[in-house]
Amino acid sequence: MAGSANCIGEIAQGESCSHDFSRAGIYGVQIINKPGRSKAMSLIDAIDNLYEKLVADAIDETRDPEDNEDFLADVICVALNRLPSKYYRHSVDMVFYMAEGEMDAMKKDSLGAVRDAREFVRSHKRDL
Repeated sequence: MAGSANCIGEIAQGESCSHDFSRAGIYGVQIINKPGRSKAMSLIDAIDNLYEKLVADAIDETRDPEDNEDFLADVICVALNRLPSKYYRHSVDMVFYMAEGEMDAMKKDSLGAVRDAREFVRSHKRDL
């Protein structure tokens, strides 16, 4: 995406940009097909937030029969917004670099965040 800084200046001045950004992925990361790779991948696809998995596990652990998809999506959003981020590239990295007991504490925090988020979403119901 060489020249993208110039494009911003050109567009701001009312000129047209001659660069092809059709292969730009999320967050402007260029998607490149490499030999032997079946799918193109952006950099954002190469990382994960451990708390997303832990919150999903806590949702499964606390699921009620009356839960619907909209309610659970709201609960997940509220819970994740109340937890810190813990990004990683490879799950083996997380296990190797975590202090003893850290995963248990993160699971407990996730479960607490989901329980609190359930109450918050219930008490702030939306009428659609």
